[in-house]
Amino acid sequence: PAWAQSDIRSRTHIRVKPGSGGDFRAAVRDMVELYKKGGATRTFTMWSSTTGPSEYMVVSYMAKWADLDQTMDPKMKEHQGAMAAIAARLNGCTESIETELQTMVPELTAPRGKDFPAFVRTGRTTVAPGRMNDVLELFKNELVPAWKKGGITIYGVGRIRYGAPNNQLTTFTAMKGWADLDGPNPAETAMG
Repeated sequence: PAWAQSDIRSRTHIRVKPGSGGDFRAAVRDMVELYKKGGATRTFTMWSSTTGPSEYMVVSYMAKWADLDQTMDPKMKEHQGAMAAIAARLNGCTESIETELQTMVPELTAPRGKDFPAFVRTGRTTVAPGRMNDVLELFKNELVPAWKKGGITIYGVGRIRYGAPNNQLTTFTAMKGWADLDGPNPAETAMG
């Protein structure tokens, strides 16, 4: 539900220690089961890199900044001990963690439904000082129409607010699978 209605996004990049991938994934599965058992109201998705180092990204959405003041989902308080044990297992497998907080740019982000894409292509744009409005206009007038014309229905642009330089934008577009990379980029095709 949070995915569909919230415009503050937390992206946590987790780099796993070499040889610890199996232990990390097992701890994540246990955490997901505990969240289900406890009826957690805070939701997240976890994405794994398919290239490069063993890296995961945990993505969650919030409706308001005050949601960050709550350190634990109220429904999970009775499972605090089990959560701490799983967190210790995850920390033992982790090489590094970095979190970014972003606001999604509503006019540059497709309305989100219940379905999640199988793959996403992500991008990062570093904007020259004083040019953010120009780049946002370019995205609005060129990039988003090209995504739409190219048949991309799940896409978004996030503006970094905390955790990385705030002159950066991140983008995501949905992919069905690796085969989407066999042809030209839909946005490039749509732009000619």
